[in-house]
Amino acid sequence: MAIYGYERDGDEMSRPMILSEVTFSFDPEDLRRVAHFLSDRADEIEAGAFTDGGRHLCHYDQLWNATDDGDVIVVPPRPAAPSGQ
Repeated sequence: MAIYGYERDGDEMSRPMILSEVTFSFDPEDLRRVAHFLSDRADEIEAGAFTDGGRHLCHYDQLWNATDDGDVIVVPPRPAAPSGQ
């Protein structure tokens, strides 16, 4: 598992940083919105319906203000390399 992130004021050319942890500071309602989004993405991955690209919370939940609150993005895990490689 990997956690990536960007600085809020980074320019468009910045590369994602590998983070050691993620911290959410949300009220219970927003935390549940994020949890629901993550659970739905897990269901998509398990069903094989999500194999490439990324899913953004701000596209899933039109009321989510990514400019002020940041965005949550899920990408599917990379397939495991065949053994012996």
